[in-house]
Amino acid sequence: MKTTVINTTEDTLRIKEGTQGVFRVIYTKLEPRKKYDIRVDPNSTYREYWCAAVDNDPYAIILSSDICQDHRSVDIYKDGGTFKWRPSGSCESPAPTMVVPTEARKKGSSAIAWLKTIFTGGDRST
Repeated sequence: MKTTVINTTEDTLRIKEGTQGVFRVIYTKLEPRKKYDIRVDPNSTYREYWCAAVDNDPYAIILSSDICQDHRSVDIYKDGGTFKWRPSGSCESPAPTMVVPTEARKKGSSAIAWLKTIFTGGDRST
């Protein structure tokens, strides 16, 4: 299964693949108005795909493997300096975007653990 990521911004983007906060670069230069295909195995471990212009970008977005399985194509766009995504060709409201703070991208951490701190009042063990 593949999802095409389309860079509709004027920025060159990097795409990283990871799980539990550990990411590896899978595509280093997604030029403006270009596309990249993310291949997702629905039977493999949950993955996250990090997209931003530079490393440690506080406005990076995370596309989950679930998002990739639900959409054949997504547009990355910029709104007020923040990267966001929406299903390609969509005239609906943009999809919710998760901006993950730098703390959540430290080795051994993940966006899910970070979200748990929000919903459990700081306890990541639940």
